[in-house]
Amino acid sequence: IFFTLRKLFPNAIITVLLSNKNKSSADLLPFVTNTMFLDKSIKSIYHTINKIRTEQFDVCINLLLNRSTTAVLATQTSGANYKIGFEEDPFLYDIN
Repeated sequence: IFFTLRKLFPNAIITVLLSNKNKSSADLLPFVTNTMFLDKSIKSIYHTINKIRTEQFDVCINLLLNRSTTAVLATQTSGANYKIGFEEDPFLYDIN
């Protein structure tokens, strides 16, 4: 998906939010501009959501197949113009 996004939008700033346990996978994402990391503590979630909102993203894509409360919360409160996710949660996203 990141390759395709980069190909379609070569000047886009692509930021990925990863959990701390997936930090090592950041090096495997060559088409990504920035990476943010999230710890599952309430303080970290609050801080990360505020940081996401200040970035003023145009699009927020939740790539998790499972229902993650943290991922849904981050996506829904992102302030992005468009929120994209999987069909499991049809009422949470603008595009499924």
